[in-house]
Amino acid sequence: MSLIEQIKAGTADLDKLEHVKLQNAEFTEISFVGANLNSAQLRNAVFEKCDMRGADLMSCDLRSAKLRNCDLRGANFNKADLRGADLGNSNLSGATFCGANLCNASLCWADCDGTEFHCANMHYTDMRGAQVKGAVWASANTHKLRGVKV
Repeated sequence: MSLIEQIKAGTADLDKLEHVKLQNAEFTEISFVGANLNSAQLRNAVFEKCDMRGADLMSCDLRSAKLRNCDLRGANFNKADLRGADLGNSNLSGATFCGANLCNASLCWADCDGTEFHCANMHYTDMRGAQVKGAVWASANTHKLRGVKV
């Protein structure tokens, strides 16, 4: 059984997914709660309605990935590459994006209450309709950030 099939069947060891290569993979309504995806290659991957609370996505390649309608509360995106990623309509409350690259990403209608964007590159990030109460923007590059005023 392939790793993708194991993940979809719920039999994969979520603690041992760091450095995995899952480019272009598609997941719908799958649990990744607390998963260790540190440094995973997830470019162009699609996660739809997935539960990814507390997942470790530090240093992941998430370029052009779609994480739509996902529960990402408390997820760690520190130093992740999210250029062109779509996190629309997701719950990102309490997630951290310290040093992450969100250039040209979409966080439209996302819940970013209490989310930390310290030192993140948010050049041309689209946040129209996003909730940002208590979000931390310290030293973030918010040049051309759309939808919210920092």
